[in-house]
Amino acid sequence: MGYLSLGLTALLICYGILNASIPHVTRATIPIKGLTKEVKIVHLTDIHLGHFRGKNHLRKIVEITNELNPDVVFQTGDLFDAKSRLSEDVLTPFKELKAKHYFVEGNHDKEVGVEQIKRMLKSIKINYLENEIALFGELQIVGLKHMRADKNSFDLHVINGETIQDVLSQLPVDTTKPTIMLHHSPNGEVYANDLKIDLLLAGHTHKGQLFPLTLIAEMFFAYNDGLHKYKDINIYVSEGVGTMFTPMRIGTRSEISFITLVPE
Repeated sequence: MGYLSLGLTALLICYGILNASIPHVTRATIPIKGLTKEVKIVHLTDIHLGHFRGKNHLRKIVEITNELNPDVVFQTGDLFDAKSRLSEDVLTPFKELKAKHYFVEGNHDKEVGVEQIKRMLKSIKINYLENEIALFGELQIVGLKHMRADKNSFDLHVINGETIQDVLSQLPVDTTKPTIMLHHSPNGEVYANDLKIDLLLAGHTHKGQLFPLTLIAEMFFAYNDGLHKYKDINIYVSEGVGTMFTPMRIGTRSEISFITLVPE
């Protein structure tokens, strides 16, 4: 019985490692008000370059992204989770991306060294957004730092500081334009909806990554994975294409999101 248990455990670990190492492409189509033509998006998040993943993993992600041939790439943080891979060389696969690329930081990026990450990404011409607005064709992009929704919100990774409520109230968001908000975690939808933002892209949850943590994540996050709706705003939460703490996924998968925006 003991050998059987050990064997099953070993098989489960091998499956978890293999499952986590293979990115899966999920697809969604989202109607957007005010859009006059289709826009193809790849949403990347939670790559977690560090102890377990490095340049080869990033190269695989870039190859899949280029095969999807998106118009634009949006990335919502946690690019790194350890200083062990914090180098410009690790990021060279990003130079092969054919689409324009926008990035906002996550909580792990802050912990590892967000200023260095920012310098490295800007050096390879990635659009690093910090509580600011950018335009891509018909789309208005609101890119936010990682923060709490408001002063009454609880977030294990953000104790104090600015909030989505405060920052959005100060940004000159054009409420007549089709608008996407990029934020690492899936919160702040109330304030985004007030500004008629059409789509919030986020990650952070990993959908729990490992069973039975998947059950806890489902209870902890109002928007845990996939496509949701809050009043007029669409919310898409990716499971992430990397892993944290362990290179395994059980009950979840490593996700590259391919989203087609279409005129409503």
